[in-house]
Amino acid sequence: MKRFERPILGFYHAKKCGGVGQPGDTWTSQRDHLLLAMLYNTGARVSEIIGVKVGDVVMNESPVLHLRGKGRKQRTTPLWKSTVQEIRLGWARNPTLVADTALLQTGRVMP
Repeated sequence: MKRFERPILGFYHAKKCGGVGQPGDTWTSQRDHLLLAMLYNTGARVSEIIGVKVGDVVMNESPVLHLRGKGRKQRTTPLWKSTVQEIRLGWARNPTLVADTALLQTGRVMP
């Protein structure tokens, strides 16, 4: 193989990305908005975010999210204030969630 210089990969700044936007009125839109906010905040894989349970979210002085990834690897990522607000709104819309429940519900209408 010929040797050549590889270009350096760039990345988006928050200013360029414009954030996630505002959710619609339906529960699926609000759930998807939370999903995108968590993906953007943590840089996690979709499979990691889908596996998050309510008990994996720690809301104390410095909120964090516990993730389980490929190869049973575990990591903890800090949460931004905006993501914490989104999670709290999701909990307020569905007060029946317990620690073992999936944070991002599927196939069920939230009240």
